Amino acid sequence: MVTEEQILQYENAIKQASLQAEQNKMNTIQMEMDRASEDKSIIKEQLDLSQEKTELYYQLRGYILKTDKNSGELVWTPDPNNDLSFLTEAGINYCFWFLLGYLNKNILLGNYDDEQISAKMEDIGVTLNDTLFTKSNKYFREPTLEDCKDDIKKRIRKKIDLRKFAAELIGSEISEEELEKEIIKEMEGTIENEMEKSKVKLMNERYKMLNSLILWMLDQIHGAYQRAWQGQERRSLRQHMHISETKGGQMLQPQKQNESIFDKIRRR
Repeated sequence: MVTEEQILQYENAIKQASLQAEQNKMNTIQMEMDRASEDKSIIKEQLDLSQEKTELYYQLRGYILKTDKNSGELVWTPDPNNDLSFLTEAGINYCFWFLLGYLNKNILLGNYDDEQISAKMEDIGVTLNDTLFTKSNKYFREPTLEDCKDDIKKRIRKKIDLRKFAAELIGSEISEEELEKEIIKEMEGTIENEMEKSKVKLMNERYKMLNSLILWMLDQIHGAYQRAWQGQERRSLRQHMHISETKGGQMLQPQKQNESIFDKIRRR
């Protein structure tokens, strides 16, 4: 015969089992929520191109990476020589706008085969080349007066070194000051022409960056299409979600107990 004490033990066991089941349910829900949040973060990170876009923008502006003296980290800083600052504001805006049209999740989550990618890259390359070439006067920055002055000073320095070397060969001595005065006197009536020569020279040097700019932009766009080759970016995200769902669907195995209250009641 079941005693009142046994019944009380049975009721307590039922309550404990119910509380444990409820706690397990809450733990499972929390785990699913954490997993869903983690999956969402991974997907967002995989499709997020914010850092890449920031770096591209700095590069279009002609910035270079230099080590910060205080932190020791690499930071984007303007090129002191202006060798890479060859685009105007309009040129920078156009190139960045063009890149943004392809560096986005719509392209990454697409599905393209080799033939489609090749055809698209050819069209993009032709369009980009035609636009930058026909608008080169607008998109490429003209040398400033200071740029031309620096170029002329470099040419004068080169002439001084050459004449000084020639004088040394014949055993003649002449000071750099005298050489500089002599060269400047020769240029006295042609300074405007010299400035124009420097401007044309520097502008041609910037035009030579056109091919490098186009190849660089095409590589960025091609990289986005390669991630979408045969839908592999989309497939990798689906595989990750499927693995997460499989893990999330596994039932938690109850811990094995040595002896339960029900076993005790049965034996009595």
